[in-house]
Amino acid sequence: ADSSRKMSETDEQIEKTNFFSLKNIVRFGFLLLIFSLAFLSPAIRIQNQKAAITDFIFAAVFILWVAGILLGQFKFRFHRFYWFLIFYLAAMTLSVIFSPDLFKSGVKLLSQFYLIGLAVLTFNLADGERELRKVIAVWLAGTFLTILVGIVTILLFYVQPQNDLLNFTTSIYG
Repeated sequence: ADSSRKMSETDEQIEKTNFFSLKNIVRFGFLLLIFSLAFLSPAIRIQNQKAAITDFIFAAVFILWVAGILLGQFKFRFHRFYWFLIFYLAAMTLSVIFSPDLFKSGVKLLSQFYLIGLAVLTFNLADGERELRKVIAVWLAGTFLTILVGIVTILLFYVQPQNDLLNFTTSIYG
């Protein structure tokens, strides 16, 4: 046990000295992804569908993580709960095949892959208490900024209702 602990401490030292290692880039990208989950705006329209910046960050992190697995930088951790997720995705895929609107159903299927991918990434990358604490802290930081924007929006709504910022921070429904 002591030799494995020393080995992991050595690996940790190497990672600290090599800031731009694939492992560090994936971990930083994952934390950026978690932070960005609080922000659904501004959205980009692609094929009449909204895509948030978070979606692109997820794709990049996921691709880099898979590359890291293939290069031996990460180990894929499988949990038996994945069988339920696989069954769910298989049922959703079958549903899409028989859907009258393949495009809309396909987009929904992609969103399900995205959500399950978030869970799998989190399970694999937040694999210790220290990593989980970082993820929670980053998520709370993003949430705090969203709350701050909400408070500023409420204040501006009453103090200066014609402010251009309100066009961005409020819904068209009021």
